[in-house]
Amino acid sequence: MIDSSGRFDNAGGGKYRNATLDGRMFSVANQAAVVTTEGLTAAYTGLSVCNPLASGKNLVMCGFNFGTGAVMSDATSIGIMGAGSGCVTATAVITIQNRLLGGGGSSALADSGITFTTTPVLLMSVAEGWVEATSVGSIGPVHHIDLDGKIVVPPGGYVAAYTGTVVDVAALLFGFIWEEVPV
Repeated sequence: MIDSSGRFDNAGGGKYRNATLDGRMFSVANQAAVVTTEGLTAAYTGLSVCNPLASGKNLVMCGFNFGTGAVMSDATSIGIMGAGSGCVTATAVITIQNRLLGGGGSSALADSGITFTTTPVLLMSVAEGWVEATSVGSIGPVHHIDLDGKIVVPPGGYVAAYTGTVVDVAALLFGFIWEEVPV
């Protein structure tokens, strides 16, 4: 159904449908399991999304997801960390995907290994991971956290996946989903 502005209304559609159709929704995920650094460190490995200072956009974070791609070697907490400044050395190591497949590029950069110029702050903890001695396997869900715009990354800022301890075996996969809006 078309509303009075000529847009699809959201009745019966997803809450991010219009932003996706407008080409403003983006996502990124590790393409292979990663080793992570411990806690709130500036020399970081995992998955980070950086908003370049000159982007002219705010990144409105809509989702965070994580799962394991291998046996966990260490018990750890999992969360999201970030800061409003400190992302000056990011490179586009991981390809960001417009959620409108074939749509335009993102203003953000995604990196799996970076040194922030500010120390990140833990924004939220979302899960605990553990290790157990077993010879049997199991399948667990990939976890998705609906952030619903509760974290906004301004130009120069960043968010990154957090683990409370070093996970020294490439085991974790992370992903972020966000909308880009003018500052």
